[in-house]
Amino acid sequence: MSPVEVRRSAELVIAFIGLVFGGVGAAKTIWDWWHSRRPEGVSVTILLSDGTRVKLSDVSSGELEIAFQQAESRQAEGGKHNG
Repeated sequence: MSPVEVRRSAELVIAFIGLVFGGVGAAKTIWDWWHSRRPEGVSVTILLSDGTRVKLSDVSSGELEIAFQQAESRQAEGGKHNG
């Protein structure tokens, strides 16, 4: 499960959302949601399962998909070594 941190302007609430899905589909869903709210000043930082932090304003949608895929690969590799 990967937490997502959502920040808006100082007067708005910060939310943490747990993700129970991953991969390219999750990356696209998050990107589309954030992109539609970006004009409102929403800032999103994603903490992936491998500890990688991704700030959406610093990446493209393609880079976000790659980050999700890499985190899944590292997690799968770790599972192979542990079991």
